[in-house]
Amino acid sequence: MMSEYIPANKRGAYFGWRNRTLGFIAVAASLFGGLTLQIFKNNVFTGFLIILLFAMCARFACVYFLSLQYEPKFRHGSHARFSFLDFLKRAKESSFGRFVFFVAGLNFCVNLAAPFFAVFMLRDLKFNYLTYTLVMVPVPLTTFLLIRRWGYLADRIGNLRVLKFTALFIASLPLPWIIYRHPAFLILVQILGGFAWSGFNLCATNFIFDSVSGPKRTRCFSYFNVINGFFISLGAAIGGYLATHLPELFGHRLLFLFLLSSTMRFLVVLFFTPRIQEVRASVEPIKALGIVKSIIFK
Repeated sequence: MMSEYIPANKRGAYFGWRNRTLGFIAVAASLFGGLTLQIFKNNVFTGFLIILLFAMCARFACVYFLSLQYEPKFRHGSHARFSFLDFLKRAKESSFGRFVFFVAGLNFCVNLAAPFFAVFMLRDLKFNYLTYTLVMVPVPLTTFLLIRRWGYLADRIGNLRVLKFTALFIASLPLPWIIYRHPAFLILVQILGGFAWSGFNLCATNFIFDSVSGPKRTRCFSYFNVINGFFISLGAAIGGYLATHLPELFGHRLLFLFLLSSTMRFLVVLFFTPRIQEVRASVEPIKALGIVKSIIFK
C-alpha cells in the first residue's frame, strides 16, 4: 500500500527510514529477551512467560494502530488478473519471474542452515543466554545503522546492483563459522551479516515495486510470498533432516550443513543474477569498492 503513496525515486529513502526504525525496535526487543532469560536462568519458564506476554501486548498494540490506517478503495482491472499457474508459465521468460525464483532459491539455501545457528551456539558451543544475545544483536543493530544509507544508495544505483553485491556476502556468511567460533569473532561475522541482509531485504522489496505496475502489484506480491514462503519452509524441513544425517565436520554435524548451505547459495547467485535486468531507466554505475565507501564511510 505504501508504494502507492511514495514516489519511485524516494522509495529507497523512505523504506530505509522505516526499516531503520524497525531495526531499533528489534535490537531493543532482543536485548530485553536475552536479559530476561539471563535474569531468570534458574526459572526459564517464568522468563519465557514474561517475554511471550510482552510480545502479545505488543501485537495487540499493532492491531490498534493498523485499524487507524486509511486504505483507499481498490479498483480491480481485468488486465491485472492472471492466475498463479499463468505466473509460473511466464516466470522463465520474465525478468521479474526469474527474480522471484532467485530470492526464493537463495532463501531455500539460507534456511537449510538458518534455524540451526541458535542450536549450534546453545547446544554445541555452550553459550549462555547473554552471550547468545550479544552474538545475535549485531544483525538488527547493523541494519538499524545502515539501512537508510542503503535506501539512498539504491535510489542512485538501482536495486539490482545492491542485490547482486549483497547476495555474494550472504552466500559467504556461514563459512567463518567453520573457521573460528569465538564469540568476539562471531560478533564481527554478524555485523557483516547485518550489512548484507539490510541492503538485500530492502532492495528485494523495492525491486518488486519497480518491476510491477500498481494494478498488478498486490497479486504479484501474493505470488512472490507464496513461492518464497514455500521455499523457506522446504529449506528448513530438509535442513532439519540433514542436520542429523550429514557427516561431522571438525567434530560437528551442523558445520557440514553450514558448508552445504554456503555452497548452494553461491550456485544460486551465480546462476540467477546474470539473468535479471534492472528496470530503472537511469542508474549510476558504481564499483564494489564504491558501494562499500558509500555505506560505511559516507
